[in-house]
Amino acid sequence: MAGQIKAKYPDKNVTILEAHSELISRNKLSDNFYSKLHAALDTMKVNVILGERLTERLPGNSFERRTLRTDKGTEIESDIQLLCGGFCPVSDLIHDMDPSLVTEQGSIKVNELLQLDNEKYSNIFALGDSSNHDTPKMAFWAADQGKFLAAQLAAVVQKKQD
Repeated sequence: MAGQIKAKYPDKNVTILEAHSELISRNKLSDNFYSKLHAALDTMKVNVILGERLTERLPGNSFERRTLRTDKGTEIESDIQLLCGGFCPVSDLIHDMDPSLVTEQGSIKVNELLQLDNEKYSNIFALGDSSNHDTPKMAFWAADQGKFLAAQLAAVVQKKQD
């Protein structure tokens, strides 16, 4: 979104604030990808602040002039605040069943077959954004995981019928 804003309004100051040490950090992309991403943002003169978070929680998008402060003391003068990322996986059901199956970030722990990471629950699967599987958290990959999981389930059903 920052790039789109800068393309339309090149004279505006645009800042991306990311709490993690890298943009799109959950997707574990290549160093080459991150180098190209940062080069493109630098070319557009987008300010990128990594490893910091706001000291106050924003209730949503806002069009109010304000000074934002980060946990490391950085001040950002802002006319518009757009919340553009972050999500919390929905894992409450699994957490209630067995808290050890949920990571500190709220993702469901799975093995390479997308089964819950405990043999006791080998008949329960999780995929996409809810799982801690290494695939990027994008719809395209979740769809591929769905196809993979369908084949896994078919094999399980076939094995029970034999």
